[in-house]
Amino acid sequence: MGLGRDSLAVVVVLAFFAFFGIIGLSMYDVVYDGFMSSSVNSVQITETANAFYNYFYVLDYVTVFLLVCLIAGSIYSSYKVRSSPIAVVVSVVLVPVMGFMGYFASYMFQMMVSPTVLGSALGFFGKSYLICSNLHWVALFNLIVSAVSLYAKRDDSSEVGSGGSLEGLV
Repeated sequence: MGLGRDSLAVVVVLAFFAFFGIIGLSMYDVVYDGFMSSSVNSVQITETANAFYNYFYVLDYVTVFLLVCLIAGSIYSSYKVRSSPIAVVVSVVLVPVMGFMGYFASYMFQMMVSPTVLGSALGFFGKSYLICSNLHWVALFNLIVSAVSLYAKRDDSSEVGSGGSLEGLV
């Protein structure tokens, strides 16, 4: 069950991070438009406000970096966890459930951030939208590589010269 929770956590964190970034952009657009139409505007303030839009381009790359870090962390934690190979079998049984959960998160993300609702955000968050519209594949990939890293562990105590018992050698 641990691998399933890790995969679901990756999906949920990515969906929320991208969604709140896009909501932040749409809120900034409203504030920016209201501020530019006010009488308090100056050239230096306009340049600063326009430069702040670059933050949203960087936030798109942060989503990609977060995807890589979360999957790498899931691989590392599943490699370090002491677990029997039966956990892989349980995880394989849970693959359809995790796929449905990832697909549901992708569908909800697409409905909340559709081009008719937040069309201007797609120009800033192209990579995030691509990742979050395919969260079921992200969950499946994370589950597969985590299961492989969990099952790839070897028990070093059975090797010769590792300090293990000599009962099997005699």
